[in-house]
Amino acid sequence: MKGPTPFAKATALMACVLTASPAFALENLSDTDLSGEVARDGVTFKLILADFDGAGAGTDLGLSVGQTLLHDGDGTPGAIVHGTSIVGDRLELTMAAGSVITTMVDAVGDASALPGNQAMLNINIDVPAFTLKTGKLYAARSNGTGAVVSDLSGAITEGMTLNVGALTVNAQLGTENQGYMLLVNGNMAGGITGSNFVLNDVNSGGGIRINTIAIENNGASTALDVSVGVDIGPAGLVAEVIQLGTLAGGMDLQLGGVKLGNAGATSIGNVDIVGLNLASTLIQISGHL
Repeated sequence: MKGPTPFAKATALMACVLTASPAFALENLSDTDLSGEVARDGVTFKLILADFDGAGAGTDLGLSVGQTLLHDGDGTPGAIVHGTSIVGDRLELTMAAGSVITTMVDAVGDASALPGNQAMLNINIDVPAFTLKTGKLYAARSNGTGAVVSDLSGAITEGMTLNVGALTVNAQLGTENQGYMLLVNGNMAGGITGSNFVLNDVNSGGGIRINTIAIENNGASTALDVSVGVDIGPAGLVAEVIQLGTLAGGMDLQLGGVKLGNAGATSIGNVDIVGLNLASTLIQISGHL
């Protein structure tokens, strides 16, 4: 005897679904529902950084940048030099094992209620918590783009370590429905912490030294809420601090082991700055002649 035909199998399966839950089976699904259940709209990119310390799986992931130079062509050409490409004097970004930087890209045909179609490219980037080692900063004579600099000064700043909580960066290109080209948001568990800040007086041999830095929400919280909007206008880049800390109280800064002098100087103590509110502050960056 022949078995059931494919058509008979499909008919039997449909009957089972309809009798088991007829209301659900006949429910209308919107495009949004279907995209969530079948396939997400847009394109997703996942960036998994390489093993940083060479210790293998289960250890820190990260990347490093040996040196960055900003050439200033005014007058006698100079340069701002970051790092010397050696371990301990370069930019290092590391994350915990298993961390993934996820980017989701969506093209939207009409992102606004205004007349006509307001097309937009939306790029959302989720960045896990990370540690940044800054390297040192120098001044130098520039010998032109791509050439080795000369007359490198002593280190203006020493390399410091920053621990930064998870962030979300959302870019909107075309129509900016969020009000900014870039919108950076974060609720950082543990806030931002740093160590070994040094601003050197190269000629005199001393400096301003801060052993530890903690930036947190104002009050008892150890988290830090961050919201910053960024636009690029005709005259340069403008960043607006929407929120840094709590809406009402701003943020608290704790500076530990503050010294004025060389590494052997006696500390003047610890400094607390309470309720610093920078909401609505604008930061403008542009060139000048």
